[in-house]
Amino acid sequence: MRQLGQYRRVDLLMQQKYGISFEEFVSQGVVRKKEYSWDVESDAMEWETAISGIKTMERNIGELGEEGCV
Repeated sequence: MRQLGQYRRVDLLMQQKYGISFEEFVSQGVVRKKEYSWDVESDAMEWETAISGIKTMERNIGELGEEGCV
């Protein structure tokens, strides 16, 4: 749960920093528009890791909940 909280915090901070969601960040090509600057590339990698982590953690929590119902 702590790791999930950290991933969500990164997602929130990046949304606040760029004013858009990760999906919009990718679809708008922000990294390309910012000419692949180190800061934006680094943020993109961190944000992508956080989004992937959120999905994985939520899936795992869901699976644990299903096992508890059996």
